[in-house]
Amino acid sequence: YLITNQVTNIILSRFNFLNGELGELLIYPNPCTDKLNLRVKVIDQSVSGIQIRSIRIFDITGRIMHSLRDIYAPHHEINLDFLPTGVYIIEVYDEFGQRHFEKLRKELK
Repeated sequence: YLITNQVTNIILSRFNFLNGELGELLIYPNPCTDKLNLRVKVIDQSVSGIQIRSIRIFDITGRIMHSLRDIYAPHHEINLDFLPTGVYIIEVYDEFGQRHFEKLRKELK
């Protein structure tokens, strides 16, 4: 399910990893102006962290606007200064190969 916090502009998606653990994908701020943060974590802190493997950003026509591979970190910051304002889809692959999609809005500074 999806929870959006309007005060801090965080998108929080909860999902089950392939190993059965409950996880969260946090994307903030959204809308963004230049920098975007992504964080994947396991809700049960007794389990080791999950890592982001790759990130792709698509425009509304499906064209890839930005692609990052081989990240392998639980947190990643992206500079999106180069993107024009608009609505995008962000695709995040975790280390298990699961895909997660969210809507991203880019605004002017």
